Amino acid sequence: MTCLVKKRILFVSMAAYPLFNKGAGLAYGGAELDLYTIATTLDSDSFETHFLTGDFGQNELEKYEQVTVHRGQKIVNSNYMSGAWNFLRFLNIVRKINPDIIFTEAAGWLTVECIIAKLLLGKKLIFRSAHIKNINGFTDSRGYGYLYRRLINHIDCFILQNDQDIPTFHSSFTFTQKVLVIRNLQTIPQTDPLPQERRKNCLWVGRSEEIKDPRLFIEVAKLLPESSFVMIAPETNKALFHDLKKSAQEVRNLRFIPGLDRESLMPFFAEALFLINTSQAEGFPNVILEALKHGTPIISARLDFDSILKKHGCGIISGDSPEQIVKTINGVSKTAWSAYSQNAYAFSQKHFNIVNGIKKYEKLFLQI
Repeated sequence: MTCLVKKRILFVSMAAYPLFNKGAGLAYGGAELDLYTIATTLDSDSFETHFLTGDFGQNELEKYEQVTVHRGQKIVNSNYMSGAWNFLRFLNIVRKINPDIIFTEAAGWLTVECIIAKLLLGKKLIFRSAHIKNINGFTDSRGYGYLYRRLINHIDCFILQNDQDIPTFHSSFTFTQKVLVIRNLQTIPQTDPLPQERRKNCLWVGRSEEIKDPRLFIEVAKLLPESSFVMIAPETNKALFHDLKKSAQEVRNLRFIPGLDRESLMPFFAEALFLINTSQAEGFPNVILEALKHGTPIISARLDFDSILKKHGCGIISGDSPEQIVKTINGVSKTAWSAYSQNAYAFSQKHFNIVNGIKKYEKLFLQI
């Protein structure tokens, strides 16, 4: 795909810089990974790709293959004055980049800033939801929830993570612009997943946040002392992180890892017996996709993710008590485990493969 004049795309995500520079930290989430994956995969003959991140002390401009990374504002504003100053700085950076399209993900103050920049500078704006909270009315009381709801129709295209989100979104918002469903995209391994006998641990991966309910995983590990458990949780909520670390140290069969870069994470997904999800609410988290693409069956305490468990047979919903999760782990036969693993890998190949999925974004960017 080649254009005579390249379209200039600006991806905006303040916490995404560690994906470009592994020495900058670890605490990024699924939204950052989504935008990074799209930005680094776009056809460089057709698109000029820019990425605005937060201030991690890096250079003002850095080049990572086809992506020009710009240093933006500090991620945390200490007061209203610094927040206003950082917004003016953000607006000035966007003006200098002069993109055709601004693309951001996950609702917050940054979404509101992108909408205002779009209106003031006359740009197109694409927004992608990252969580069920982004589409179920967003009644946040901190101010940006109100502005998000009032300004949402200035977004030129709203991208949902899966078909399951469509009725929720339309029942929450009267949205008059373009709506698309594009699933999370990643490179899917071309080798067969490891068989059950070569798998080691029950795995939990996620941010240290209450909504993830990580303590439930620790309680499960206590009830299965002869099994091996691994919890990987970067520090995002300081108090909870230290509580989890302390609790995990008291469970001899549980290994606690305080975050890893993405490359180092992959073997844990590939070698896990199960991925255990304990979240109370989610969109379609990338940890689920990582499990699927490695053929790792999923045991979810509460949630199904676009019906991948009940409808597509990629795992089981156990129930949200430690005893129910333990019973589910013990109840999976070798035959059932192999079926879950094969279904998971096949589903990821069909629905999340970046090779095919990136074409949807390229088509959208050229048409909008």
